[in-house]
Amino acid sequence: MKEGKRILSIILFGMLLLSFGIGDVFFLYEGQKSLQIKYTEARAETEQKNNQEEKSEEKQAVYTSSLESFTIGKYDTKTKEGNQDNNKKDIQKEEKTVKLDGLYATASSELPSSGDNTYYVSNMLDNNLGTAWVEGVKGNGEGEEFTISSEQPIVIKEIVIFNGYQKNKDVLERNAQIKKIIITASDGSTKTVSLKKVKKCGNSETINFDTENNGVTEVKFKIVDTYSGKDTTKGSKASDTCVSEVRLYGYIQ
Repeated sequence: MKEGKRILSIILFGMLLLSFGIGDVFFLYEGQKSLQIKYTEARAETEQKNNQEEKSEEKQAVYTSSLESFTIGKYDTKTKEGNQDNNKKDIQKEEKTVKLDGLYATASSELPSSGDNTYYVSNMLDNNLGTAWVEGVKGNGEGEEFTISSEQPIVIKEIVIFNGYQKNKDVLERNAQIKKIIITASDGSTKTVSLKKVKKCGNSETINFDTENNGVTEVKFKIVDTYSGKDTTKGSKASDTCVSEVRLYGYIQ
């Protein structure tokens, strides 16, 4: 009896659902499904947008970082240029002091050439110790002069002299060398220098001759005193005073 009532109750409940609620239940199910789909789509769209914004922010961050680096570099460059302006003399000394080329020389006299040997004053500027300028007057050449010139103003810091005729040891010993010399630049800078006697080929002497950032176009050298040559097993001494090389160090103004 109880079993029959239970079955009847289930049937009546089912009929009630069919008549009043199954459409609603179906609608609710479909609505929930539609909302789930829309939620999923909206969430995906939001995530995509967020990803794009993150990438955009990341790109902007990279650009900003790059811009900052550029700005820093530009600032440093300006600072460096400012330092160069404030310490122009020091920068020029450190970065531009070099052996000057494009120079030419003149002299008050030259010994005439002998065979293949020339004694031109230009020999002092040929970077060859096997050649030399040899003065061409009687005696040891006291009072003779040579001048090194530049078409452009140059600032001089040092002068290097390869004294004597450094072709070989015998020639070096037989010929005279400069003992004292007066150096005068076209800006009025002047200095009297005593040189050591050279006993070995390849030796030079460096003279601190600073025109203090004044551009000059010529430097004149006047022989005041000399070392005499000596007889050797290969020949007798010569009274001619010789200079193998003269090199100016500084920079073009």
